[in-house]
Amino acid sequence: MTGDRSGDHAPDGPTTEPATAACSGTGVDLPAARRCALALTVMGAVYLMVFVPGVRWFAGDDWFLLADQPMVGGAAFLKGINGHWILLPRLAFAALWSVSGLNSYWQFKALAVAGHCLVVLLLRAVMVRGGIRPWSATAAMVPVLVLGAGWETILWPIQTAFTWGIALGLGHLLLAEAPGALRRRDVPAVMVGVLGALCSGLVLPMTVAVVVAVWLRRGVLPAVVHSIPALAFAVNLLLRDDSAMTGTMPSLTSLVTFAVEGLRAAGTALGHGLLGALVAILLIGVALLAVSGPWSPPGQADPPRERLVRSAVPLSLLVASVGFNLLIAPNAPGHDPSVVWSIRYVYVGAVLAVPTIALGADQLSRRLPAAAPVAVALAVLSTVGGIAALRGADPSPMVPERDHRILSVAVTSPALDDAPADADVFFDPFHLGVDAGFVRILRHQAKLAPPEGPVSPAEAAAVRLRLGLNVVPSDLVPGGEAPGDSGCEPIELPARLSLARGDRLSGVGPLSMAMEVGDVVSDQVPMEWTRSVTITVVAPAMIVDVSGPGSLCHLDGNHGGPGS
Repeated sequence: MTGDRSGDHAPDGPTTEPATAACSGTGVDLPAARRCALALTVMGAVYLMVFVPGVRWFAGDDWFLLADQPMVGGAAFLKGINGHWILLPRLAFAALWSVSGLNSYWQFKALAVAGHCLVVLLLRAVMVRGGIRPWSATAAMVPVLVLGAGWETILWPIQTAFTWGIALGLGHLLLAEAPGALRRRDVPAVMVGVLGALCSGLVLPMTVAVVVAVWLRRGVLPAVVHSIPALAFAVNLLLRDDSAMTGTMPSLTSLVTFAVEGLRAAGTALGHGLLGALVAILLIGVALLAVSGPWSPPGQADPPRERLVRSAVPLSLLVASVGFNLLIAPNAPGHDPSVVWSIRYVYVGAVLAVPTIALGADQLSRRLPAAAPVAVALAVLSTVGGIAALRGADPSPMVPERDHRILSVAVTSPALDDAPADADVFFDPFHLGVDAGFVRILRHQAKLAPPEGPVSPAEAAAVRLRLGLNVVPSDLVPGGEAPGDSGCEPIELPARLSLARGDRLSGVGPLSMAMEVGDVVSDQVPMEWTRSVTITVVAPAMIVDVSGPGSLCHLDGNHGGPGS
């Protein structure tokens, strides 16, 4: 999967179409440029692993896999997350879990960084294959290597679902695009694409890119064959009946808005501001003009059809970038296009747009050699901006280091023995599945070491409070959340509550709670669900102080007034 294409040209003969023949000489890499790209990628990986703080422990969607025990076997192989079939990341997580559990984080982070670096190298190979000069492609890949605007996808282990999906899609493209009729090499190419379907729904836009490129360079029949990975994902989605794919089709105006906003987000991610976004979009325009318009660089004064075929690879990824943002639209709340600015989505849109941006810069430099230093300067500025964004990466409102401490204290807490298995340890939407049953697995399998240093009475009391309440959010239904209980007796906050086992409350966060145990007041425990939750007391009697700005009410049970 390199940019070198020796031995992979279309067969000579009178049946080769002129447009196809015209592109058979593109994509010759330079060993020096390739070695430089590899060295830069290794240095970037070391920088990302050692010097970028970002997330220092598991956070967010990582828990979808980690807390889903056992991670492999039976129905687990068909389980997805938000519509994504994540079998390959699941297997990788399971392998690392079997070795170190939660006791070592760096292997999981290395998994994420390695996936990102593979995307960078394959993206460069795609650019070279698409006719961009090797040194231009090398310069264009560096801002992607440190794409700070997409730091979540670079650093979060669960985002291997995205990076591996993109990498396998790029591999599929590199194996499939070479001109010619159907051949044996198409079999492994399609298999690589199907592996992408085992990672995430990104197989859909990536397969679109492959189909577009193959159609332009090879014809209709090969393009149909290379659509198989998307079909495999669709079949799996039907088997899983995934509830995440229940959105409604937006209007044509909304779709256009998503496409435009997605390109603006990608340009801003690479240009780090309005001016940089404008430059990126202008370079996309230059690429389109050079390919399809009357203007072409010296030495490439050939018909637009031949230019389009030659540049099909980078342009097909631009189609994938736009297509990805269109796929987001049906499930976006209220069809709000601002969702394309989410960090993980920005990464995808920007990465897939880079080859066309690089094509525009390369074509402009061919036509106007004086523009080459400007293009290099822009790449340097984009790189510097990306590094600055990486240094400021902040996972808030999640606090992974705090979570590490809380779970390690919970592993050793006597209250864990009596807590119901489904009692969540964290009262928020960021730790789904992290419940008492999962903490017992950590204890019994020694997958998380006891806390470092002494546990303060306030810490221990806070964990008792977490394990003593079962907080269950209301179900979401089309059009909003399920209706709450109309017979709820309001509680004026702040309040001190004397609670007994079986008491039930209803509330909407954010709330802050603290438990009194003798003379000890626990650390504050936040309840961050911003939709209605039902809180059931599952521990013996406790006195809890609760403050707003959320709301709270009694459902039933003995709520006997203020605590004493």
